[in-house]
Amino acid sequence: MHRIPVIILLTAACAAFAYAGDALEVLPRLGVTHYDETGDGFFTSMAGVPLFVFHHDGSVYQSPYITDQIDDTANYFLDDFQTYISTKGGLEQIVFIGDVPAGTRSGVEALFPSAHVATFGGADVPAVARGLSTDWSSADAAVIAIYESPADNDVRLAVANAAAAAGYLNVPLLFVENDSVPADTLAALDDLGADEVYIIDPGNLIGTSAENELTDAGITIAENLTTIQDVVSFMRDLSGIVSMNTFTDFDQTLAAAISGARYGGFCVELDLSAAEEVNRLGGLIMASLPDMPTEKFTVGEWEPPVWLPSGESGIANDFADWLDYLGAEDPAQLEWVTFFGPKSDTQVYLERAIVGDPDEPNERGCLPGRMPGTPTRNVVYANRSALYPAVVFANPFYDRVIYAYNSFVCHYADQGPLHSGAPYTNDFEDNDGIWRRVNEIFGVPEFGEGGFWEAFDDAGYEYGCHAGAYEGTYMDDDEHPFNPPGQPLDGFIEYINDGAMLYY
Repeated sequence: MHRIPVIILLTAACAAFAYAGDALEVLPRLGVTHYDETGDGFFTSMAGVPLFVFHHDGSVYQSPYITDQIDDTANYFLDDFQTYISTKGGLEQIVFIGDVPAGTRSGVEALFPSAHVATFGGADVPAVARGLSTDWSSADAAVIAIYESPADNDVRLAVANAAAAAGYLNVPLLFVENDSVPADTLAALDDLGADEVYIIDPGNLIGTSAENELTDAGITIAENLTTIQDVVSFMRDLSGIVSMNTFTDFDQTLAAAISGARYGGFCVELDLSAAEEVNRLGGLIMASLPDMPTEKFTVGEWEPPVWLPSGESGIANDFADWLDYLGAEDPAQLEWVTFFGPKSDTQVYLERAIVGDPDEPNERGCLPGRMPGTPTRNVVYANRSALYPAVVFANPFYDRVIYAYNSFVCHYADQGPLHSGAPYTNDFEDNDGIWRRVNEIFGVPEFGEGGFWEAFDDAGYEYGCHAGAYEGTYMDDDEHPFNPPGQPLDGFIEYINDGAMLYY
């Protein structure tokens, strides 16, 4: 069922570019899709995922796949990829999927003027999916998902998981309706020579009449995954890990599907009861801030209220129970959980509560992370992180490190109008409380923190601090080179977009 990693839409096949020491192979192609939230552009965007992220013979093949919302974040990424790919002979193909605006098309084409352009447009979703399936000269199988427009949340969740599975399996994603199989889907299966399908259908949205139509056409149903637990088990068996991509905003499903295809994961809505419990604890913390210490203190001088560690422990256990319900709790290694969506207190408190100890993989806990952007920016971030070994050396800041230090307990006295230029007068030091860190939200580890400043120095890196006041004033006279005067947060984001490494 595996395609050989070439681009068959071109007149000649393209060699894959390996990054030494990694399983990543980067193909000289770029995908741009018109992604909408619930309409036909949702389905065609998902059908494009396995073209740009797929696995073959022990390696993962990936090329950039972004939406047609080309903002500064996307431009930074495209510039880096343009620099990288120019050292490898240049981009060979641009694929436009759906109704990408003419201005966006011309802008992208201008970046890669020698690339062949392929377009898959039109409003007929099964026909577009059939066209995209021609990227495989042949395939033993395909993934089948529901087509029901406009897509509700159940449909979007099912199709996102189908796209992730298709990328990991290296097969096309095709669509059926609830009660029938479109002629283009049957024709695509025939064109491919596929004799079996994987129905990825958590929610059981596809009816038996459509399934019978497939079998009547001589197609074997290799898997019919009708619950999220089925999908979790299937993806765990394929990849050997638990990689959860979770969100509360269903507009985040394209980024989650790309991540799922890249790492062999599944997509799921964040359990609302877990979110409620986290928000309850967050409310207690906010209400108690006036009673918390307002100045720095040394080890052991303050113990947090009993409800704080017990509340976090309860959240962690509830979250682990949810993983267990999904079939996603792994007793042998820490689960990998990525939250897709802009930063919120819910994510912050939840991540802090569930983080596990890599030295104790058998203990309950996870490796949490966050894709903190809008839906279209998270698509870019998912691409940048997955292609990092390739694009990191293409930007001007690959040799710089930003230390992001987040902690959440200690409440400081009002130091004046810090955001209007008043001096940031306190001379903070690192210290530990009981159970947790108690530094400011963007702390400054001035006294070493395990010696990593020296390690960065010895390795030849420049380094800076996450959006904080390292020297001088907070806004108007920030002297650290990573925080340009007057715009420490904007400066931090700019350096991250330019490719500086982020270290916690």
